[in-house]
Amino acid sequence: MADWLAIDIGNSRIKWAAGHAGRWQDVGTCPLGEAADLAAPAAGRRLPAVALNVAGTTGEALLQAWEQALGKSITRITSRASGGGIVNSYERPELLGADRFAALAGARRLSREHCLVVCAGSALTVDWLHADGRHGGGFILPGRHLMRRALADFAGIGETREDDSWPPACTAAAVTAGVSYALAGAVERAWETFTAAAGLPAQCFVTGGDAPWLMAHMRAPARQVPELIFDGLAILAEETHP
Repeated sequence: MADWLAIDIGNSRIKWAAGHAGRWQDVGTCPLGEAADLAAPAAGRRLPAVALNVAGTTGEALLQAWEQALGKSITRITSRASGGGIVNSYERPELLGADRFAALAGARRLSREHCLVVCAGSALTVDWLHADGRHGGGFILPGRHLMRRALADFAGIGETREDDSWPPACTAAAVTAGVSYALAGAVERAWETFTAAAGLPAQCFVTGGDAPWLMAHMRAPARQVPELIFDGLAILAEETHP
């Protein structure tokens, strides 16, 4: 695998890393609204750059500005019918989030067994990956901060601080427990369903900014892989520019 400057433009954050063969260095992140330049990942200036963007026109404007600043083009990775050893199950393959597609490709590099691929960020996504590389579909939930914000803004609760006290005997603790049970429980239910349908144990890979939090609340066996999307970006970029 070649060296790459990998950039992941998410809904709320931008993540970047410079690396080789899955050994990522100069890993960094910043809020989407504070990314006017590419100063932090400038260490990867000499590397070919690859990016995914799920932030729409905002993300594309940043990519174009960075191309001018870096003096080179940035390869865009989008979802397609197949790539990285993955066969996309979406009726319209291009509508599968590019971050999910890259995470699936990264998981395929790690395992040839049945896998559950979980991205815990602004949204929580869960995707099934069969041992032969077929994407088995998946689902999307609001992430923990979106859940809390929805309760505060639309249910009139107004309580946003986290409180892990047990039993949940106040509003903050009730919200904290409800959110953690909803998200961890959804992943566990997916893992149990996929394992039962496959008739074989499924591995579970978890990535994203909220991965440590999610892992702390899950009972299903899982492995945290912080650079899973970067791995997938590099794999897909290699196919685009062999």
